[in-house]
Amino acid sequence: MEQTHEGAGESSQSEKPSETVYTTARFFRAIAVEAWQRVEENDRRSRQPNPTGTGWIVAFDPARLSFKDSLVTIVFTVVYLEALVALMRRKRGARVAASAETQLTLEERLARLGVSDTRLLVNCKRLRKSRNLVVHEKPQVGFPEDLRIAQVEAGLAIAVLQDIEQALGVDSWFAPLSDMGAPEEDVCGNSSEDRS
Repeated sequence: MEQTHEGAGESSQSEKPSETVYTTARFFRAIAVEAWQRVEENDRRSRQPNPTGTGWIVAFDPARLSFKDSLVTIVFTVVYLEALVALMRRKRGARVAASAETQLTLEERLARLGVSDTRLLVNCKRLRKSRNLVVHEKPQVGFPEDLRIAQVEAGLAIAVLQDIEQALGVDSWFAPLSDMGAPEEDVCGNSSEDRS
């Protein structure tokens, strides 16, 4: 787990000393993004131009790697976003999650954080439902009413992740992904020096 320190560098006689917050959020994000990168790479490798000049020939993937990585992307994106929303609530002063707050959907909690982009909230709802279909899979007889393609939903998951980070002002928190060292600035606004 990583540590972030709240309130570092700020002082006030009425404020409590800084707290250490433990989180694995950036690792959840890395899992989701790296899985999506594998989906994109599998897609590039499996396609070749049709010799007739129209369309593509897509190679069969017997191990269904793209499908599996898409499911990982969907699930870990939502896990990360849940953690990010909790961290942002702490950053904005909430110390303990109220039980009523934990019963809200992800998009409702985002709205409470000031996210008002209707398209983003609708996409977040779709992502949440896709995640629930993966995690709480129920067998169906016949063709499903709400057919979803895992790779399409995984692409939506990454787009929602990026849009939410931008809406909450944390779009560069984890860049670059390949560097798993401490971020230059954490979600609480503390620099690397503050965490030392």
